[in-house]
Amino acid sequence: MCIDLIIIIVLLLVGIGLLILETFFIPGFGIAGIAGIAFFAGGIMFAFSSLGAKGGTITLSASMIITAALFIWLIKSSALDRLALKTHISSSVADEKHSKIEPGDHGVTISRLNPIGKAMIKDEIVEAKSELGFIDENTPIEVISVHPTQVIVKPLV
Repeated sequence: MCIDLIIIIVLLLVGIGLLILETFFIPGFGIAGIAGIAFFAGGIMFAFSSLGAKGGTITLSASMIITAALFIWLIKSSALDRLALKTHISSSVADEKHSKIEPGDHGVTISRLNPIGKAMIKDEIVEAKSELGFIDENTPIEVISVHPTQVIVKPLV
């Protein structure tokens, strides 16, 4: 009888531990969650088979109450605050990154545009995209259009 109680308690504790681990520390639903459910269910089934209906019901009720209390305590405690990411991103994407560059401007490719690469236009290194395919390095180019993240170019003929 005493060894049965120890087995039940160990199964339930391992199950609860794995479920808490899966819920709070391991993203997604994977092996730890499945194993936690299996250990938890195994402990409950073992309690019903070795302690009878009354002992199994008491074990089920107590384990559910303890599990719920642990989850509530973990959510409300500052234990998870130490693990939480608290950085705040205050930067933003510039809308007018290429404000000096206009359609019709000329420049030269710094790297091969395959179809995207680097180009020097008006003494500014920008990400350029070739409209007509590949453009080799050190090729004179002309700006066709300007977007916030890239400049569309074509080779000068």
